[in-house]
Amino acid sequence: MRFFPRLVLFFSVLFVFSSFQKSAQTSEPVAHARRILELLQQGKATDVAREFNAQMAAALPSETLGQVWSRMGAQVGAFKSELSQQAAGSRAGTTVTLGLQFERTALNMVVSFDADNKISGLQFVPRPVEAAAAALPAGLVEEAVTVGAGDFPLPGTLTLPAGAGRVPAIVLVHGSGPEDRDETLGPNKPFRDLAWGLASRGIAVLRYEKRTKQYTAKLATSSTITVQEETIEDAIFAVQTLRRHTRIDASHVFVLGHSLGGMLAPRIASQSKEISGLVILAGNSRPMADLLVEQVEYMASISPDPAAQQAAIATIRQQAARIKDPALPLNTPPGELLGAPASYWKDLNAYKPVAVAATLTVPILVLQGERDYQVTMKDFEGWREGLKGRSGATFKSYPDLNHAFMTGTGKSTPAEYQNPGKVAEIVIADIAAWIKAIP
Repeated sequence: MRFFPRLVLFFSVLFVFSSFQKSAQTSEPVAHARRILELLQQGKATDVAREFNAQMAAALPSETLGQVWSRMGAQVGAFKSELSQQAAGSRAGTTVTLGLQFERTALNMVVSFDADNKISGLQFVPRPVEAAAAALPAGLVEEAVTVGAGDFPLPGTLTLPAGAGRVPAIVLVHGSGPEDRDETLGPNKPFRDLAWGLASRGIAVLRYEKRTKQYTAKLATSSTITVQEETIEDAIFAVQTLRRHTRIDASHVFVLGHSLGGMLAPRIASQSKEISGLVILAGNSRPMADLLVEQVEYMASISPDPAAQQAAIATIRQQAARIKDPALPLNTPPGELLGAPASYWKDLNAYKPVAVAATLTVPILVLQGERDYQVTMKDFEGWREGLKGRSGATFKSYPDLNHAFMTGTGKSTPAEYQNPGKVAEIVIADIAAWIKAIP
């Protein structure tokens, strides 16, 4: 698994299934990967699945593979051409990356082979966009920091306004998927935009590599992982890192969570008395499994052939219903649970973000893009209704913004995230003004 699939809450053009096992050398690895692609194009997912090793077979049944491939086709369009190929081998094995141009976007297909030439990993991920390195704005300084310790120390970046005085600070908590410190997608870096924008307004910002990005292989074999290990522990470590820094006003340290991070922000604050307030950006107030069903239904509605997606939607609905079953067995294969282990879902099923938020005493700012189809205005209204009458809760939505809080027009689509953009200045200004207004 590429824990947790970004498909769920952030960019539904992406889906990843991988057992993350190291692969072995093959005599013709690139040709082998091309053959897998051809079989998928021919609708022969069963033939592909016959080449899975035991772990992949358990994680991704052939029926699910076929439905996911079909759903991806509806999102990215028809395959057009191969852009590049690369095979990385070692004594441990071989991984092949094929750059693929589809009608609406470019993706990398990453295939790993084990010692028996079986498929041990299969991923479709965004193709990196080469862009000129952006210069740090004048008046800012950045420091390399380490968040946490022990088994999972994480590299991070602390952005500060230049000077000697103490300043308020905020931790940025990622959305779903193995995010880097910038929440990079294609040419866009929303967390870097927030860091530089807020620091330019006098607020220090700490961002860091997500644990599931930095330690993918180490976490891959876990069948008991929850959001506690994926997100919450490191967010609390990051708060502690800020409070120890000589430039930070330890009485004014905040947490900003985006998407999954926004949903978890109340739980983070419930476990730390050192947090001065929460900023929730597009955090879901409803169960994650419900959002995934809603997302695939939306994608089908804007696809050229909505009827062709009904089988995939039915499977997603079935798995979502199973996820929400209180009697869900812990040994249920992740491939039957939208790619995550039962431990992950059972933990989330017991967590009610709005109810937890209502028990907190710290100020809360909830922001939402009205064009967001992944976490929608239904979720925003869930926060507003659940926190009605609670002092210190502030709500604002933006008509033109999407899930990444970037401006657009019309219905939002996955392809939109491949267009270069920036987090809207009004969002950054609103966050900064809210933080500065807190005594």
